[in-house]
Formats: sequence, structure tokens, C-alpha cells
Amino acid sequence: AAEGNERKLINNYLELFNKQDWIGVQKLLKADARLEIVGMGDSRGRDHIKSNYFVNYVNWKWNWRLDFVTVDGEEMIVNFIQLENGSWKPHAAVQLEWDHGKVFRIRDYIHVDYLLNDSDVTLDV
Repeated sequence: AAEGNERKLINNYLELFNKQDWIGVQKLLKADARLEIVGMGDSRGRDHIKSNYFVNYVNWKWNWRLDFVTVDGEEMIVNFIQLENGSWKPHAAVQLEWDHGKVFRIRDYIHVDYLLNDSDVTLDV
């Protein structure tokens, strides 16, 4: 379970990411941070995160948000998309790995959206 300092770091990351404060998010990344888009090949470095990863989120044609939730009893970050009726559907998992208060790896399962289809997703309070 994410406790104490890690939970604060996650909450800060989610707040900045959801506000699309990419400069703020970049400040949370280690200089040698790596990004892996699961299902799309090798992990990429911080420049790719800045120039491609953030841009992809901005360019989505649907509303999205990241939330810290419980999935089948495990805490994790989930990307939700807003449906036409206004409700939010769990879309994909996102894993962050931390080192001394900085993100050193982002593993985004955006292209593995079926991963959560049969999962019990509960918003944390």
C-alpha cells in the first residue's frame, strides 16, 4: 500500500498531470527517467516523455483523468475516460516507480485497455 511520503508524491503527480501542468510533472521526473508504453516497444527517455507522451494526452479527443484506485485489491493509478453519458470508465493502468522522491519509470498500459475489463475498480477516498 502506498503510504506516507509515496502517497503524497502520487497525489502531487496526479494533480499536476490532471491539470496538464507538464512543467510541474517534469520537475517530478529524474533526469534519466524512462517511459514504456506497454505494447509499443522499448522504453524512451525524458525528452520523449516531454515531446511525445504529454502531447498525446493533450491531443486525445475525449476527456480523461488519472486517479489512484484499488483494482482487485491492489492500489494503482488508472486512466479513466469519460463516456458520452458523463460517467467515467476505467481505461488503462499507469505504473510509476520512484527513486528518492522522483519518478524514474512510467509504464503506461494505454494500448492494453482490455486489461481492466473484468477488474473490480474502486476509487480510493
